[in-house]
Amino acid sequence: MRITPPEANINIFEDGFDDRDLLSRKEHAGYLSDLVERIDQPLVISLDGDWGSGKSFFLKCWAGEHTRASDNAATVVYFDAFAHDFLQEPLVALTSSLAERIEATETGAMRVIRQMKDAAAKLWRPASRVALAIGTAGASEVAGVMVDAGLEAGSRELSDQIEDFWKKEDGRKAAMDQFISAITELTEPDDEGVPTKKIVFIVDELDRCRPDFALETLETIKHFFSTPGVHFVLGVNGRELENMVRVKYGQNFDARTYLDKFISVKMSLPDYSELGSEPVSNAILYFKKMAPIMGLDGSLIDAAEVYFKRAPDLAPSSIRKSQRILTEIALLPRSKNGYRNMALGYRLVIVGLVIFKQCNPEVFASIKSHSASFEDIKNALGLPEELSQNSPRQVVLLYLVWRSVLEPEAPLNEEVHRIFGPLGIDFINGMLGRMCREYIDKIELFDPATAS
Repeated sequence: MRITPPEANINIFEDGFDDRDLLSRKEHAGYLSDLVERIDQPLVISLDGDWGSGKSFFLKCWAGEHTRASDNAATVVYFDAFAHDFLQEPLVALTSSLAERIEATETGAMRVIRQMKDAAAKLWRPASRVALAIGTAGASEVAGVMVDAGLEAGSRELSDQIEDFWKKEDGRKAAMDQFISAITELTEPDDEGVPTKKIVFIVDELDRCRPDFALETLETIKHFFSTPGVHFVLGVNGRELENMVRVKYGQNFDARTYLDKFISVKMSLPDYSELGSEPVSNAILYFKKMAPIMGLDGSLIDAAEVYFKRAPDLAPSSIRKSQRILTEIALLPRSKNGYRNMALGYRLVIVGLVIFKQCNPEVFASIKSHSASFEDIKNALGLPEELSQNSPRQVVLLYLVWRSVLEPEAPLNEEVHRIFGPLGIDFINGMLGRMCREYIDKIELFDPATAS
């Protein structure tokens, strides 16, 4: 048994979705491939989704799926932005990723690659942001350089400093033109300038980078790679990217409008899949399919589904949340006689505590502090005030289980005895406290990825 879902072992550019496609994402991969192959105008496509929604998995599989298809002509380049954000600026790293990919697939392009590397080397410098700022901010940046030069060298040397500055900028402008010319040549434009080859950069994990590196990457894409036949697909959480803009420019800055200058098309992965006649949350579908892969006790998974079907608000809202619930279940201590042989009422309480802990921490805290009432649980689970003959089975189960443990003085009918077993009914008093101590509080789950 595992305590975490296994990481998909994906060989980028070689492996596609194949048997990894638990959520039927291949259809959306086809749409993305059609878009980048069909459109000549440079595109920056934002694949937007919350952290843990499966963006990286999708993009890595799509790289292989697209590359393997014989009717696709675009060369796909994968760039993990988070793995490179220790660098000061992204141009050299992007160029290196492109060069490595082109060298592996098109040996005839070596001359052009050398030109690109040479140009990128000339452009790289610790203060390269000044050059980009000149293109976007105008004369104020140049004025700042002049003032700094004057303060350091004195008025007599000011003109020499300014002249030297502009000589360097002229050289960088020439290098920039060389770079753009080289990447354009890689697309092999015809006589009318229409690209006959495409290059698609996947820029993954952009929203996990340092804010300055993430925004510098967008600026670099805009200024150096905006040429027909060159597309970018960004794996991002749009809200986090907007927050990065506000970190740099202030909380009142219009971050969305700023980002719209860089992004041409926005896409998102669907939250639901068609399963039979009913749409099913991808987070729940992932939960159901991953549980047996992890080797989890099926009776506990069945208990979790009782909650998910009855209380959508308690269902995991993302794949990451499903992963955390699965891990919490995996970390439950071994039951002496096996959970499958445990009375259903006990299983529902244990799994309910796990789900409340992950999906409704306020209610979980009130349960631990012995302040939760049955009314609180009814509201959290969407249970009726009273049961009726037409109440669905999962409603009956949850109603009787939680009323029994929170109101032990309530009358106990035959159904309650069946749910808790012939002996279990004698241990209802104080059950929640014991369950928390024996099953939930043993280990505190920590996800190091959230600290990144």
